[in-house]
Amino acid sequence: MPARVLIFDPTVSSRILTRAALAEAQYDVVVAESSADAQLESMRRKPDIILLGVVAPAAGAFAFLAGLRADPVGRTIPVIAIGRLADPSLRLAVLRAGADDLCDRPIDSVLLQAQVRRLLRRSDSLEELCLKEETHRALGFAEDGEPFVQPGRVSVIVPEGQAMLPAVVAVLDRLPNGGEVVDPRTLLSHIGSGEAADLFVIDAAAEGIRPGELFRLIAELRSRAATRHSVQIAIVPPELADMAAMALDLGVDDVVTAQVRPAELMHRLKALLVQKFRADRARDRLRKGVESSVTDPLTGLHNRRYALPALKRVTEQSERTGQMAAVMVLDIDHFKTINDRFGHATGDKVLAEVARRLAARVRVGDMVARIGGEEFLIVMPETDAEAAAEAAERLRSGIEDRPFDAVREAGEDRPAGAGRASTAVRVTVSIGVALGAGESPGGPTLFERADAALYSAKLAGRNMVSLSRPAA
Repeated sequence: MPARVLIFDPTVSSRILTRAALAEAQYDVVVAESSADAQLESMRRKPDIILLGVVAPAAGAFAFLAGLRADPVGRTIPVIAIGRLADPSLRLAVLRAGADDLCDRPIDSVLLQAQVRRLLRRSDSLEELCLKEETHRALGFAEDGEPFVQPGRVSVIVPEGQAMLPAVVAVLDRLPNGGEVVDPRTLLSHIGSGEAADLFVIDAAAEGIRPGELFRLIAELRSRAATRHSVQIAIVPPELADMAAMALDLGVDDVVTAQVRPAELMHRLKALLVQKFRADRARDRLRKGVESSVTDPLTGLHNRRYALPALKRVTEQSERTGQMAAVMVLDIDHFKTINDRFGHATGDKVLAEVARRLAARVRVGDMVARIGGEEFLIVMPETDAEAAAEAAERLRSGIEDRPFDAVREAGEDRPAGAGRASTAVRVTVSIGVALGAGESPGGPTLFERADAALYSAKLAGRNMVSLSRPAA
């Protein structure tokens, strides 16, 4: 489905020219002649982007932007302001009023289409992140609240020996953290040696950065893990609109010409940093949400939702390589008695301490998960029968060897007013172990075999290890 573009311009000829500039892109274009028509179209069918005609003194454009940005639905719609915008104070005022970008008349159709594509990509990306974030918040995995945004780190890419533009110098002097200047030839080694900048200013108006070099820099920054989510702004010669358009299509976040004034450049840099920090926050919440969804909150171990697919991956890898893997199912003996005698708070402490001891006694690369009330799963790739038996015994003895501290509340067996008393509680576990190089078609799975071995250990008296060897 083509993107919906709303063109609002009070001048008939300007509306026609703007629409003609988009003809090749075949967008779903709607034209509004008045602010009332534009607002009605925005409410009736939310556009993906708005092209706003600005006619001096621009009072109508300012009023429209104020209303749009005050509306919960309209505040996220990207806007490109189009007009004769040579006056620096007018340009800055329109940006501050809420426009996301500016397009000068006469319109360069190639550049305008690139600007539209850039804002549509940004809007889609942010919407996807926000939808995922809202889903995680609805499930209780994310926290509300807007974090404090720290001043960003800014790097200016300019060839060594080339003077920076006066606007760039003025902006760097006003940034809380200043900025650093990086030669494009040493950029990649510079990135690898420390923390990457939040924002890169690529001065392609300087001699030494030709169009091809600019495009390479944009692509390199987007391809590197350290800078993939950094924002970029390119400064290009005013006569090279095609260069600006290609830079936008390759992934640069904003483009200005070498004629940019310090105030406008500062506004754009701040807007880019806000954009980055909001996206970073959404990604961080998504990551934490995913971690929360697969983590047991009491013990900090992986939960069943994570553990069973992880077990499947290990067994599939074992089948491919032919190397044995061990699966253990472990259960705390008489856990109900601990809960009944000392209370659920003590039971929770026992679970947490058992988890801690188990995690401390496995190898890096092994997995420990809590998959039920008092049941744990341990997965050990590339483990033979002897190593599995030794590991299981190490886990069993690590629980039995040192008593657990329990707190008993005042009750029938304690005098009134005696309060709480600390008691050493002996905790033991039973462990079922299964080994195999993958799953046997039609037979029980490694997990099922380990579970059956656990049952055998319990029947045999508990506090022991039962081993299920693979069939010959």
